Amino acid sequence: MPQTHIMPERKNIRLKHHDYTSHTAYFITICTHNRQHLFGEIQNGEMHFNLIGKMIDEMLFRLPENFGQSQMLAKVIMPNHLHFIWLHQDTATLSDVVKTLKGRATTVYRAYLYNHDLPFKKLWQRGYHEHGIRSEQDFLKIAQYIENNPKQWELDCFYPHENGGKGRI
Repeated sequence: MPQTHIMPERKNIRLKHHDYTSHTAYFITICTHNRQHLFGEIQNGEMHFNLIGKMIDEMLFRLPENFGQSQMLAKVIMPNHLHFIWLHQDTATLSDVVKTLKGRATTVYRAYLYNHDLPFKKLWQRGYHEHGIRSEQDFLKIAQYIENNPKQWELDCFYPHENGGKGRI
């Protein structure tokens, strides 16, 4: 008798009664698939992009062009993840913003792999993390974290520690 594969039920991280189209600032984190180092490397506390990292940086820079009055207030691209603060002022949902970024980046990434005769690798981990910024103090703390992220790479929870990463975020 063939076994059926039952997928585990995924936890919904969305707040039930929150309007994700409201004018709110969000701290967004998106990770690469299996936390692969795909965007470059940290040297002496500074991020040095490879070609894929430069592509992601350009896409993040241009992302607000697609979403009315929304703005990118801060961003950082790390070897295996990215963070940004998004001031959401559009009728599109926050999920639409992330889907747009991930979709466009995946298309360009696949073309890059194909053109360099490299095997296909997934670019993104499923989903993303969001944190609604609730105060000016919260905003300043997150903006400082983003600015200092490359300098504190070895403390980051996404740093590849032998024990799986015990840094902070």
